[in-house]
Amino acid sequence: MTPSVLALGLLFGAAAPAPKPPAPMAPPDARVVLHLSNPKADLPALSRFLEPAGEHAPLLRPSSVSRLFSTALGADLFDRASLAAAGIDAERPLTLFLWQGQWGACFTETKDASAPTPPQSTPGAPTLKAAQFESDGARFRGLADPRSGDWTSGRVERHGVTCATAGASDQRQRLSRLSFHLRAQTSMAGGEISALVKSLPPAPLIGFFQTGHGLVGARFVPRKNGLDVQGRTLAGGEWLLSEGTHQTPVDASAIRAPLLATLALSPKARAPQGPLARRLSHVVSALCPACPGDARQKVLQELLEDVDVPIALALTGVDGKQRPNSLHQFRQALLLPLKTPDRARRAIASLLPKSVTPDPTAPDADARRLTIDGLPVHLGATDKALYFGNDPALLKRVLASPGQVSARRAKAQKRVQQPALHLVADGPGLADLLQSVSMFDMTGGQIFAALFFLKMEASALLRRAERLELTARPDGQAIRFDLAFDLRQPCRSCAANKR
Repeated sequence: MTPSVLALGLLFGAAAPAPKPPAPMAPPDARVVLHLSNPKADLPALSRFLEPAGEHAPLLRPSSVSRLFSTALGADLFDRASLAAAGIDAERPLTLFLWQGQWGACFTETKDASAPTPPQSTPGAPTLKAAQFESDGARFRGLADPRSGDWTSGRVERHGVTCATAGASDQRQRLSRLSFHLRAQTSMAGGEISALVKSLPPAPLIGFFQTGHGLVGARFVPRKNGLDVQGRTLAGGEWLLSEGTHQTPVDASAIRAPLLATLALSPKARAPQGPLARRLSHVVSALCPACPGDARQKVLQELLEDVDVPIALALTGVDGKQRPNSLHQFRQALLLPLKTPDRARRAIASLLPKSVTPDPTAPDADARRLTIDGLPVHLGATDKALYFGNDPALLKRVLASPGQVSARRAKAQKRVQQPALHLVADGPGLADLLQSVSMFDMTGGQIFAALFFLKMEASALLRRAERLELTARPDGQAIRFDLAFDLRQPCRSCAANKR
């Protein structure tokens, strides 16, 4: 999924609750589907959210959103008169979809809808001609280039539903495929999308996003100075997250990191072939590169068996100059609670060469300084957890956080129960973090391309954000999540004092 598509989830976050809408009508292989149940009622609320957000993120301005879809719709999404002139019934459901790299739309036409009107031609360009035909019970209408006969835009209507598409190539083939899907209506709203529609609470606007890890469905609910997103993904819920709530091992306010996540991994995720094993294997290999593979595998297995939940991860910086998937792409600290810390210490010590001595710059006297990918990493174990990271100052704050202090002090600390995944991000802190990402860092992989895009488009908006909070929990074979986004109110008294 491209960085711009990642940002689209925020574009449609301000529609008021309404009765459950019909299922969206879009090709089953569409990458993004955005469904408005009643544009006439919902778009004003959407605009009220996008206008203040767009002051800090141009991509979110109503005019920018309208331009994104205007080619497919042949109208301004936020202008009722423009929609009516295009023959679009704004009181009936409207679906927008990204399909084969182009945006399209499905909607109900008004009774007096006419054939598309050719736009005014620019100097040197041919005057487009209206064209239409019927085939297999479907009515096709479009605008054709008189020289090549190619349709630059068009609509197909079947069973009372009209779908529109536009682009540089001949649109007749795309319209024929849309006609096929309209004839088999179940395929237009079937499969995984249909399952997600039924699993989400009613909302006038729902979005669906095809990612590399599966389908994500979300409903967007506005509130004063903020946005709530509730969703469900069909990818890997049981495999990644553990059931129930868990005591958080750290305190976000004490760590002061732009991003802090606690994650209760399921037993499958902590298995020898799971993601935690892949991450720890780099650390175990760095303990003793010359040690036999069997010895390193034995230590890795002992650590995996001893790791408890939840783990904690804090980030303070990024470095896109490191090779893709390198530990040093992020300045971080990882904390792994242990069931029997002494066993972990012995396992680590069994691999350490005698020449490796405690590092005086590390967070505590028992820590060791390793080299991974040519840069230092600190590794150690307390009486509660195994830790490693490449930011010593951050590690010290993590280890001093409530939940990681001595047993006597820990009893006096209030331990908070959290769901399987709890992520807290500080908006201004994230904006500062993004400033270190440059255009040249995009060679570090897709995630750095997305970070650079966010830096360019959303840094100012993040500085207005109080915080972002994401929670997730397993839901059968899926994951159910909630995201809260809060914007700070402008300080009117501050402006008055300046005067």
